[in-house]
Amino acid sequence: MRHLLFIILPCIAFINTGSTQTDRLQISKNVGRDSQFVVHLLKEAQERIRNKKYLEATVLSDSAYHFLDRMSLQNSSLMADVQFHQGLIYIKQKEWDKALSSLENCLALREEISSNPDSIAAITLIRIATVHELMGNPDKAIVYYDSALYRQIRTLGPVHPDIARSHYFIGAYYYWLRNYSKAVGHLESAIDMQSKIVSNKDSVTAEFALWAGRVNLQLNNYDRALDYLYKAQKEALGSLGEEHATTGEIYNLSGYGAEALGDTSTAIYYYTKALHIQSKVFGTEGLPLARTYNNLGILFMNQSKFDDALDCHQKALRIRQKHLDSNHALIGTTLNNIGAIYERTGMYPEALDFAQKSLFITLQRANDKGSLALRYYNIANIYLKLDQYAEVFSQAKQGLDILEYRSENISYSPDYAEHIILLLHLQGKALYNQFHFDRDAQKLLQSDELYRQAMAVNNELINQLTPELAIQQYRFSRQIYEDALRNDLAHYYITGNQRYLNKIFLRIEESKSRVLATQIKQDKTLLKLPAADSIVHEIQKVRKVITSHENAIWQKEEKGLPPDHLEILAHADSLLVLRKALAALIASLPEMSLLDLNSSDTIAETFLNNFRTNILANDQSFVEYLVSARGLYILVISSDTIAIYVHEDDYIEKLTPLISELNSCILWGQPGGNTHGTQQDAIHRMMDASKSLYDILIAPIESLLTNRVIISTDHLLGAIPFDALVKKLPTHPARFDGHQWLGNEKVISYAYSADILMEMSAFPVQHLPENTMLAMAPFYTQDTSLLKDLNSSFDISSRFFNSDTLIQLEGSGEEIYALSQIFEGPSLYGSDATKVKFLQHAKDYRIIHLSTHGEAGPELGEFGWLAFSNPEEGKPFEKVYIKDIQQMHIDAEMITLSACKTGAGQTMHGEALISLARAFTKAGATSLVSTLWPVSDVSTRDFMIEFYKSLAKGHPKDIALWHARQAFRSKHKRDGFAHPFFWAGIVAMGNMRPLTSTNN
Repeated sequence: MRHLLFIILPCIAFINTGSTQTDRLQISKNVGRDSQFVVHLLKEAQERIRNKKYLEATVLSDSAYHFLDRMSLQNSSLMADVQFHQGLIYIKQKEWDKALSSLENCLALREEISSNPDSIAAITLIRIATVHELMGNPDKAIVYYDSALYRQIRTLGPVHPDIARSHYFIGAYYYWLRNYSKAVGHLESAIDMQSKIVSNKDSVTAEFALWAGRVNLQLNNYDRALDYLYKAQKEALGSLGEEHATTGEIYNLSGYGAEALGDTSTAIYYYTKALHIQSKVFGTEGLPLARTYNNLGILFMNQSKFDDALDCHQKALRIRQKHLDSNHALIGTTLNNIGAIYERTGMYPEALDFAQKSLFITLQRANDKGSLALRYYNIANIYLKLDQYAEVFSQAKQGLDILEYRSENISYSPDYAEHIILLLHLQGKALYNQFHFDRDAQKLLQSDELYRQAMAVNNELINQLTPELAIQQYRFSRQIYEDALRNDLAHYYITGNQRYLNKIFLRIEESKSRVLATQIKQDKTLLKLPAADSIVHEIQKVRKVITSHENAIWQKEEKGLPPDHLEILAHADSLLVLRKALAALIASLPEMSLLDLNSSDTIAETFLNNFRTNILANDQSFVEYLVSARGLYILVISSDTIAIYVHEDDYIEKLTPLISELNSCILWGQPGGNTHGTQQDAIHRMMDASKSLYDILIAPIESLLTNRVIISTDHLLGAIPFDALVKKLPTHPARFDGHQWLGNEKVISYAYSADILMEMSAFPVQHLPENTMLAMAPFYTQDTSLLKDLNSSFDISSRFFNSDTLIQLEGSGEEIYALSQIFEGPSLYGSDATKVKFLQHAKDYRIIHLSTHGEAGPELGEFGWLAFSNPEEGKPFEKVYIKDIQQMHIDAEMITLSACKTGAGQTMHGEALISLARAFTKAGATSLVSTLWPVSDVSTRDFMIEFYKSLAKGHPKDIALWHARQAFRSKHKRDGFAHPFFWAGIVAMGNMRPLTSTNN
């Protein structure tokens, strides 16, 4: 304090001197000098506040106050500054009433003194808002925040650092109020404005971008969140350096975003980097490390790495118990996570113990209704595993009561919709399990009612969400539909009433391919909106630019660049602005409801009748598979029949090795393949797997199938070549011409679901493009004049796997030349078959045939690709990604992807394969022909020519494909091309009507 007295004592001595007239004159002469002294005192006070030396700050501030009072400057701007600083001190000391009084006095003085006080008064308004915020007066706080922002914009103009900071304060406040939709607008405005003001690396920009990323994570806008977090990384690394607390937090949140998008390797990279930084900044047991350990533990738990997960959560618990009060909410969260690990590993007593400890802590914060309801849900879920159903209902009811849910008229707060869905679903499962103990059918009715309520809340929630969030909610709610299906199945077994089968059909439709159905409906709805053509066009344009930046990021990452590389971050910067513009455009469109299914009996019957009448021909049957953790459901529908067969075991464990064995042996056992063991051994194993899959998937429903069969697969079943399944093991496996292939007896095509098949079949013929066919062969560079003399001979020893090396495809030129003789249309070869021409002209043709290289699979996801030539000499080929195709608008009635693995992709429950074929479906194609594995260039040429010849005769597409198989196998029954590798991997999907062009 000694150094402080040297400043204050002269001031006090001066104040206590007698105030004669001469003194007053002297004071008047020295006002300018003394004002500087007061400013100095206030600067010293501000420094003490910054260093948390509040007593010293109070002494300095009081001295300045008395000094000004003695000089009769009570109404000066300096006195307003003093009041402001006193308010800050009171805020730090949590004396809210005194703080409010000082700040309000400051505001009154500023408005009295100045005719235009807005720019300075706004800062005081923000501090008053902060005090109201801390006092628990959110309504008053928002009023003051909005008033401050209004005054700043009016005085300072639209772009100013103070306005950016006000947006930041308001956004952060809305974040803590959990009003994320309002928070995101202010925070994104803050970051955009700050980026315009400061062009160089800036710590403030990093902080704003961090918060913009944080709030987008809360809104589940993970792509957008990562864009902001990438920007925050770049700004922080440039201004704060690697070893800084803010940088560590940015990496932690980036890990959370990457994990949410399914990129676990990148998430682990970010979490590990965050831990490294945080341990250097805070020490190995610093409190911020606990959150990162927590996030990493959840990631490991989702990967079923329970030992690693438990280790992370125990570290988080130890750190939090060291730093926090024993009843702190974060300790409750960590206890809950440890309980979840024990629950997942079947250690239910231990799980219950930790869950109850977590509930006890959460009860101390009764105002957090959402967390409290989830704690009751976790305990109820453990009791469900212990078959203690009375406790399940008791715990779940307490959770619903806290959320004030009323089932009579389904009233609830929208903020807790997801919590209510979980609790109702859990009660429904408990009643269903009870039914299996006592066979009381009344419990099925009660369970059905609970599922109805859960789905009503779920559907209402989906209708209120953006399309992106609606898609995530569909994924979240799939299990409800599956459990409701089990309930209806039990009703059907008891009553034999077909209406329950109708409902089962609807349940399967509701739980399958809802993401793709929503995307198709959304895009079609956009195109039909009245008086919105310009907006829709702008939306499509912005989406394409967004996709181009995403592709650029992917290409950089393919080269091994880390996610925080500056080139990647530059593209992420551009994405920020574009995604915000896209959100604004979509928000400007009229509201549109995309959900057209619900669980009523009337809707179920109407949907089934429409499907039978408008889609199924008399000789067609529809087989729909649903893979569930509890079983495999097989539904069969024909013009006069609906039936279901259920394998009640966990068939994923049985099917996975069989499908893997079948496909790997098809690839190994073909002539010239990369054999593992002998070719004969691979053929025998292939036939064993084929017969086993037939017994599981076809034999139970064989008697119900008509001549033409539409198969709707699910999850990993999408990788099965059903044509190559055998009814009976052959005596001579290597003589393929005599086998009882399913594809010999049945004409097979595929669909994602009945609902999507109806969407693909609904496009009116009059909207088809006028031009007939566009054919492209980017990897044929020979003289096209030679194509008139087609050489149809085959070289068995030629290479069949071309997608890795992207070698020239000699058969592709011959293929598209022959097709152009059957259907009129341009054929583009070599350097003419570019990505630009494809993207420009694809919308103008009824038939699109691409004979090229392609690649798709689980590791690529939406970055599966088709290859096109690059017009620049010496430059590598160009790729069109799944992401590009999904943004296109195509009216083609058939697209043939004569390339490798175009029907393969990432498997997802209820969403079929994330494949190139699926992308074209979303883009609007009504039917597709694609491939399940790498195909032979030469044999595919011959197969496709047979297929198009049959199409030209007016055959439906599935029958034309069947004829092509028969002709191909007949021609090659004595050579190696009879192997299913050459004919079973080419499949047709969607509307199988004959081509319109053949009828003209």
